[in-house]
Amino acid sequence: MSNQPLFRKAIVAVLSVMMMGSLRAQDPRKVNDSLERSVHEMNNTLLAAHRTWGSKADTDTTFARVLKRVDGIDFKVMKIADWDYSSNKYNAQPQLRYKQKLYKELEIYALLLDRAYKLNALDSITSILRFIDEDISLKMDNAWAASPVPPALVNLKVRVLEAPSGTEVPGVKVFIRPQLAPDRYTEEFNPTNNALKRIMPGIKLVWIEQGGRKAGERTIVVPAGVESDTIDFYIEKK
Repeated sequence: MSNQPLFRKAIVAVLSVMMMGSLRAQDPRKVNDSLERSVHEMNNTLLAAHRTWGSKADTDTTFARVLKRVDGIDFKVMKIADWDYSSNKYNAQPQLRYKQKLYKELEIYALLLDRAYKLNALDSITSILRFIDEDISLKMDNAWAASPVPPALVNLKVRVLEAPSGTEVPGVKVFIRPQLAPDRYTEEFNPTNNALKRIMPGIKLVWIEQGGRKAGERTIVVPAGVESDTIDFYIEKK
């Protein structure tokens, strides 16, 4: 019997919960309730995925890699639940912003799982699951830790420098999103020389635009536990 209806029902539940929570991020109770429910629904989604791909593993042993990834992601989501970020001690405004971004990125994971579920190519499925596994690991710093990683965003500064002089170039647009996320999750920095934003740890795609054209792009890794970081783009002098 197919688990597709169960899988899709879990996806819909995840998205509904997170959309509700994102509208009222300033309300600690609603943020915490949304985060707690989103973690629970994410576990349901992973369970449905495990059942679906587990049935394929009965006839195709290569799907054992898929199940191993799902188990790894499930462990990390459960660890977040164990850490209880919904506790009142994490209700200061910076921590609420962190929790809002956390359940927004759980939303992205749910969308990616839905995409993986529709794919028949094992390599594509594995790539999506690897991204989710590695991205959530970066948020946790140490997935085996008994105590929670402090819910803190990272101050990321982006500079655009002229080559070869190293002079900073003002007025360049800077954008960022989780590496495999749809375009609608793109965030824009202030233009250089003041391109600074507080971001969630993870694997990010950063790019710059000058004169309406993309002038550079980089994939960066931002781990938890780092207070701030700076990345540089170099462009040729016109």
